[in-house]
Amino acid sequence: MSTVKNFDWSQFTLNISARAEMQSAYNAFAIPSALEQWLVRRAQVSIAYAILKGRNDFVEEGDCYEWIAEEDGRANVMRGEILEANGKNFLRFTLNENYILTITVRKENGRSCIELFFKNISVNEELLITNYMKCLKEWTFHLANLKSFLEGGIDLRNKNVIAIRQPGSIQPEVINLS
Repeated sequence: MSTVKNFDWSQFTLNISARAEMQSAYNAFAIPSALEQWLVRRAQVSIAYAILKGRNDFVEEGDCYEWIAEEDGRANVMRGEILEANGKNFLRFTLNENYILTITVRKENGRSCIELFFKNISVNEELLITNYMKCLKEWTFHLANLKSFLEGGIDLRNKNVIAIRQPGSIQPEVINLS
């Protein structure tokens, strides 16, 4: 049990390599239309949640974003701010106010190596391991999906149906996307 208590459950790092250009790997995180091809259903970026940016525009430091992703058949809205973005291999952003993600892309042995550093996982002692494992599991899948998309254009997500629950509504609205 001492190993569990001494482990830092508030952060993790994942790495994956892909046969892709570094810029393509970076773009997958930094352009809204590219994010929709492997991570989220919809991605919008704005300047201070006011002026909507183009779907093919790069995110920049200070931009705000809203993503809609599917989680257990329901729409999950995520919002955050771009903290740093250099346009080629480094991106740092908040996710739902408390998480901070850092993406670094580098070339190694002719492949693009993508590193994701995720921190500020809730350290609520009762949910510590559960929160850590949930975030780790989700981002492991997302990076595997990114690799699949970059190398072969195949999106591993089930994108046929999504249920969106409006505030105050009991029944979700089901949208068939096929």
